[in-house]
Amino acid sequence: MFPVGGSYSFERLADLQADAGAIGFYDTGIVPGLAQSADYARAVFTACDGIWWPSSAAEVQRRLDFRLEQQRRVLEAPEPKDIALVLTETALDQVVGSPEVLRGQLEHLLGLGARDDVTVQVVPRSVPNNPVLGEGLITLDFGAAAPRIAFKGSHAPATYYDHEEDTTPMFRAMDRLRELASSPEESVVLLSEKLRGVQ
Repeated sequence: MFPVGGSYSFERLADLQADAGAIGFYDTGIVPGLAQSADYARAVFTACDGIWWPSSAAEVQRRLDFRLEQQRRVLEAPEPKDIALVLTETALDQVVGSPEVLRGQLEHLLGLGARDDVTVQVVPRSVPNNPVLGEGLITLDFGAAAPRIAFKGSHAPATYYDHEEDTTPMFRAMDRLRELASSPEESVVLLSEKLRGVQ
């Protein structure tokens, strides 16, 4: 178990994601980082400015640039990865930045879901017994190349785990989230409905 904070946290995570063959990324109340549009990510970092780091427009831009490069390294990797993006329905209703930003984010999610290497699923708010409420979860599988790794906490300073006794239940939790979530096809319908409802 390794607590990591500050810039090292997301830099270390980005390197691990680039190396992983399969990635599970879940968040509650916010769109997972790998699935964020540029405008949405900027709005997220702007909201955090002066909270998780000293207020700095340059730091917001640095983190945005890093987030977009992180996405490029994963989504445009020479060997396609198996990427599962799971988010709660509350994230689809939470305005981040502005309704226009939310609209663009919903369109971005629909585009990601159309890819062969990405699965987008939404956990409806009506689904009971979500075992991972209130925190993010990221699972990284490297196949035979390295032990599996999991992260808890994907927004503020995070902790990553690389011991099997820790990662096994976290991978089970990701599997459970995917079972609770709507199917990819049902999630497309829900995303489309949310998009039509954005004022």
